Amino acid sequence: MSLANRITPRLVSLISSDELQSLQRKLREFNRKRQGRTHEVLFFHKVDDPYSHLLLQMLQQLMSDFDIKVKPHIIGTLDTNMFPEPDMLAEWSLKDARLLADAFSLQFPDNNTLPEKTLCQRAEKILLSNEQSDSFLKFALDVNNALWQEGEQAIEKLEQEVGRVSNEQREHLLKKSEHILRKKGHYLSATLFYEGEWYWGVDRIYHLAQRLYALNISKSAVDLNSYRYPATPVGQFTAKHPLEFFFSFRSPYSYLACQRLSSIKENYQLDIQVKPVLPMVMRGLPVPRSKKMYIFLDTKRECNRYGIPFGRTVDPLGEGVNRCMAILYYAQQQEKALEFITSASKGIWAEGEDVTQDQALQRLTERSGLDWHEARTFLNHKDWEKQAEENRQAMFNLGFWGVPCFHYGAQAYWGQDRLWAIEQQISRE
Repeated sequence: MSLANRITPRLVSLISSDELQSLQRKLREFNRKRQGRTHEVLFFHKVDDPYSHLLLQMLQQLMSDFDIKVKPHIIGTLDTNMFPEPDMLAEWSLKDARLLADAFSLQFPDNNTLPEKTLCQRAEKILLSNEQSDSFLKFALDVNNALWQEGEQAIEKLEQEVGRVSNEQREHLLKKSEHILRKKGHYLSATLFYEGEWYWGVDRIYHLAQRLYALNISKSAVDLNSYRYPATPVGQFTAKHPLEFFFSFRSPYSYLACQRLSSIKENYQLDIQVKPVLPMVMRGLPVPRSKKMYIFLDTKRECNRYGIPFGRTVDPLGEGVNRCMAILYYAQQQEKALEFITSASKGIWAEGEDVTQDQALQRLTERSGLDWHEARTFLNHKDWEKQAEENRQAMFNLGFWGVPCFHYGAQAYWGQDRLWAIEQQISRE
């Protein structure tokens, strides 16, 4: 193992450690009190983002539960380098928003397309004219309802009633907010920023609610469960279909998913078919630094949420990924694909194992119940490359461009965040 690969796991583990996070939070709270600042949550809102529409509604509850101030920032354009397949993302986000709306008892229209661009610009100008209002969240929800459901006449009525900024003011104010978003280190709308940490959409608002609760700033009794995903079904269920699991060794969310799937497999007698694909970077798709950093830290807190170890990492990009893909091809023949990716990904993301080294890869292979002497003969084979490309194409056909994603029966889901939806689908059957 190289010197860099010996040092990196320790350094990365420190950056993501609970102890460092606790210290940083204490320092930020000390500085907030010293400066006499209120508990201020920044909200980056994009009018045609389905997740922003849902978060607007959830923020009403957050403000009623906690003594906080929400400061909105309207943004119009996001960095296109962050979204390799924007059309796929737009189509999926509409479907996903409806799923989340049902899960959290929120409202979302049955639209199959995003609002028209010129109407979005008019909605932005209305919102920007009232961005500093104390009742902004309620007002923004009215504007969004007009944009998403009622159409041009409703937008025109709001323009007459509350006014709007000029085209020049709109451009200036949007750029200002987009600069703040980038400067603070993020790339998505429907995001919340509180004292150094980011929270995306209704998916992550639970983490913020939990943090605010720990600060003892609740206005009354708070039910933190109302910010969680729906409870998983209780009882004995048997899955009627296999679950296709699209996975990458370099994806921390894939690691989190496969660790969680091990118990789900047993609970539902679920046949899991592992579909490995190459990482986005190895497929020529960029992953900018701010995106990588958010994903890494977000995976850490999600792992904490489910009691899964994470943080002691050696990046397997390149040779490490190729070697794991070759062994996985053998593991599939032995019907131990899930066991191998569970062992190997834990080694990569939680144990600091350098899978470019035979000794490390042997430990992870044998831990999954495979014979290393047989497995190592596959390291010189390239049969997995064709399979990886076929899996990538199958993933695209489902409407996804990245992992982890899942295909069960007639439904497809993106992200380890949606495992609860798969469990609900199995129980309904």
